[in-house]
Amino acid sequence: MFIRFAAFSLGMVFVLACLPPGMERTRANEFSMDVHVMSFNVWTADSQTSKLAEIVQASGADIVGLQEMDTQSHGIALANALGFYHYNQGIRGNQIISRYPIVGRSIDNRGVQVEITPGHNVWVYNAHLTAYPYGPYDLGDDPALTEAQLIATANATRGNEINAYLNSITSHTAVGERVFFTGDFNEPSHLDWTQAAADATPRSFDKKVMWPTSEKIVNAGFVDSFRLVRPDEVNDRGYTWTPGEPPPHFHLGDNEVHDRIDFVYTRGDRLSVTSSNTVGPHNSIYGSDFRDEYHSDIGVAGFPSDHRAVVSGFQVAGLEGSVLTFAGLPHNPGNSDPLNEGNYGDRLLTSPNIELAFSASEGAFWDTYDGSAVSGTWPNNNWEWGVAQLQSPGWDGGAYFDVAFDPLNGYGVVVDSFDLVDFAGFASGHTVQWALWEGDPELGTFLLGATVAVPTDGIASVTTNYATAVFSGLTLRITHLAGEGSDLALDNLSFRQVPEPGGFSLLALAAISLLLLRCSRKRA
Repeated sequence: MFIRFAAFSLGMVFVLACLPPGMERTRANEFSMDVHVMSFNVWTADSQTSKLAEIVQASGADIVGLQEMDTQSHGIALANALGFYHYNQGIRGNQIISRYPIVGRSIDNRGVQVEITPGHNVWVYNAHLTAYPYGPYDLGDDPALTEAQLIATANATRGNEINAYLNSITSHTAVGERVFFTGDFNEPSHLDWTQAAADATPRSFDKKVMWPTSEKIVNAGFVDSFRLVRPDEVNDRGYTWTPGEPPPHFHLGDNEVHDRIDFVYTRGDRLSVTSSNTVGPHNSIYGSDFRDEYHSDIGVAGFPSDHRAVVSGFQVAGLEGSVLTFAGLPHNPGNSDPLNEGNYGDRLLTSPNIELAFSASEGAFWDTYDGSAVSGTWPNNNWEWGVAQLQSPGWDGGAYFDVAFDPLNGYGVVVDSFDLVDFAGFASGHTVQWALWEGDPELGTFLLGATVAVPTDGIASVTTNYATAVFSGLTLRITHLAGEGSDLALDNLSFRQVPEPGGFSLLALAAISLLLLRCSRKRA
């Protein structure tokens, strides 16, 4: 049963809740936004700026990985026509354009960081792998080829290339960080070449093949956005190769082997796929032939490429700040201060200019529990993803626990909310006093605070409602007044950095200067 209590004190709201399994607590500073990512091999059309801009606009894409955009100036012209940012990867005609600022890159130019909203970045990698030997053509010419032979040839052709991309992604991105991986991979997907699809196809040579490139990408934690939302590989093939050469030189010979070789892959936390569509010629140009190879979900007159593009929609969620989840951290009993090793279970990383320190009164200490690694009756529903334990000496009360937030020059800090958890199932409940102090609680200025009851086996979700940024350092002090000394914990500590008003213009000017410098280098 879901039980909610409310109490009001000093203009602050405390919500005490025993939450059922699977229910998410929502925060006032959460956000979600839609982002559309496109993979588009433009073929010989890289100079057709107006037509390419029309296609991107028709697709609704916000970020586009371009292949065979062989001339940098053509990519810049397309970005300018759309009002987008531009980056030239310098690899096989690969370029990336984005509605949002491009704020970083991998050292090997395979990927870039895009700031989709202030403080929230995604990585975009874009690839164009070797075209030949092309497995479906080889199989069409020689149906006796075995799956093992096809896989061996594909690995020899594209194995090193895809390994280099995946190694780059691993070295540049953190666990849980959001990554989009676009490209013309010049190899079908093992998710399409299943036994069911082979049995259903009219092509006599089709068979089940675990194509290695797509398998490696999926094994690296990515999902194929098209196949995720359109899982029927038998009746919904989504061919991107090929709509044929553009009119008036339109040729689709009987020997052509159609397939899906252009992809938008993704991985990361708080990200979901909402749609995926092919973009190509108007279906009307094929007359009354409605075969899969003649179908585009989004049709554009005069489509100039021999590849259909694919555009996928995503919902990206996050928080306007950082949340310390304390997930995945080792349990270190004793006064080991594991949290001061710099790992807080924060998977959002949006407040990089705030340094933290954890301390406690004599005889008390912080510890961490990752509930996902515990067997038996624990964890209960309140802490299964990890907590920071407030380890008191006993039942007497009076122990305090401090989290110090030290903003770097030019920034302040706001602490928005946190959870206090009766996490270990000792059925005691707790009485806790929390307070925000400017500076050290022993010498600084008290800002506000209150006493809150943590229900047995429950959660006290505290929203501070103190939105004024503190630039000289801030301390959250939690004093344990009553309750079992080893079963109180802190979770989901939400805070954010705020630029100092007097320094904001200088920071902005520095950012603009850096952006202009990058652009001038790219255009050189």
